[in-house]
Amino acid sequence: MWRVPQTVVQVLLREWPLSVSVGTTALFLAFGKRWLADLSSSVWFACILDWLFGAILVSAFARLSDADLRELRGER
Repeated sequence: MWRVPQTVVQVLLREWPLSVSVGTTALFLAFGKRWLADLSSSVWFACILDWLFGAILVSAFARLSDADLRELRGER
């Protein structure tokens, strides 16, 4: 049986926002035309909007390291 090295698992767990971005991109490439064809339902529109906005926020905040956050707060 094939086993994944522990370091690969650790990297994937640490970089989970990347999988959110890649997964969202892959799903929208595969199903996007169908999902975005009719946004007249406000519930469906809200779900798609929340999903995309959430994926963007996860990606953006993943770029901030602890040092960046301390710098923004004015700590040294």
